[in-house]
Amino acid sequence: MRIIYILITVLLFFSCIHKTSSEEKNILKDQLKEDSFLYKGSYQWAFDLMGTEQISTHILYPDSIKYKMTGRVYSTNYVMKKISYESLNGKWIGEDDDGIVYVLFFKEKTDSTLTIYKRKCKTGGLKEALNFNLPTANTTDDHGWNVYSLNGNDSRDVLPFSGNFITTDNNISISDSILTFNKKKST
Repeated sequence: MRIIYILITVLLFFSCIHKTSSEEKNILKDQLKEDSFLYKGSYQWAFDLMGTEQISTHILYPDSIKYKMTGRVYSTNYVMKKISYESLNGKWIGEDDDGIVYVLFFKEKTDSTLTIYKRKCKTGGLKEALNFNLPTANTTDDHGWNVYSLNGNDSRDVLPFSGNFITTDNNISISDSILTFNKKKST
């Protein structure tokens, strides 16, 4: 019975992601921007998460972005087709084959790097993406701004890992390099 409950919970969780319909796109079409997306190439961001390497890759094309994440913690691979691009704020909106909308912002391009912010629009789809404004420079929402290297030029970040894990018998708190187990700290 417990397995059935877990399966139902997982199915409900994944079915709660907003998928944009053709009708919704048609209603919002006047708000879409059609600037040319001139960035191109393969950009990677490598980071350590929970002691293992993750690599996030965006391959940029004029009409789409191929996204790939590889690593032990999480892996995925999908293409987002461009719906809108506004060059003034570097705001790109796209949709994957499942109808899930993403908004990305691009800034600070150099010969070898590009800074990218990416948000999955889970609750409002295209409308959420259109209403989402340029994030602040120091935001940590949606993993914040990340510096991607062109064609995998070496760049690596160590992500902080933190959280509280509580059971009836134990309380574990992890914050960067500090581990607290039942009120006893360890660094």
